[in-house]
Amino acid sequence: MATVRLDIPDDPRAWALVGQLRELGATPVDAAPRRPRRTLVTGGARSGKSSHAESLLRGESVVDYVATSARNEDDPEWMARIAAHIARRPSSWNTIETIDVASVLTTPGPAVLVDCLGVWLTRILDETGFWSDPDAASDKVDQYVAELAAAVACTKRRVMLVTNEVGSGVVPATASGRAFRDRIGILNASIADACDEVVLCVAGRALSLPATSTRPIAPIPEKPESSEETHS
Repeated sequence: MATVRLDIPDDPRAWALVGQLRELGATPVDAAPRRPRRTLVTGGARSGKSSHAESLLRGESVVDYVATSARNEDDPEWMARIAAHIARRPSSWNTIETIDVASVLTTPGPAVLVDCLGVWLTRILDETGFWSDPDAASDKVDQYVAELAAAVACTKRRVMLVTNEVGSGVVPATASGRAFRDRIGILNASIADACDEVVLCVAGRALSLPATSTRPIAPIPEKPESSEETHS
């Protein structure tokens, strides 16, 4: 059986060619294995998801850290959490405080860490008036999610996105709580479909999730595993 060494670009057309070569009996070998470029890190509260996402970018000289939360000087606890996050980040990282994450991802620049999508969704729901009239705001929320997923799929940057896993516990007692649970589940699935890998953090351990989807997608030949990063 022939072995073909290739420098395979991150392009669906190139991977379609890889699939054709495999069908012909060749064994393509990527000459330069690549680490995943788009990673979604999810987990519950205090699961270690933010720390894990940050650790995956420690080798980058510069990182754009996109903070989706809004500062609130009247909430000392929240401000202390923001300060703790800032203190543990390298001084070479740039902090961008915005919910316009799509614009950041579609602008050329260094690696990006978005923390977190749960807060981003909360602010989008606030902005669209979802809490007072879910039916009227639903289409607007869907549009924001679609735009973000498209930006993740098309970005040329290396990107880490942190999100919250909230659907594994007690069913929320309020209608708004249940609506948020459902909405963030839809958001997470949409972003996961646009990413190269998804990591679930549980009790400080990072678990790589298999690349599957509940939505029908065209089959893509399996990419070579990267040796640059491993997860527990």
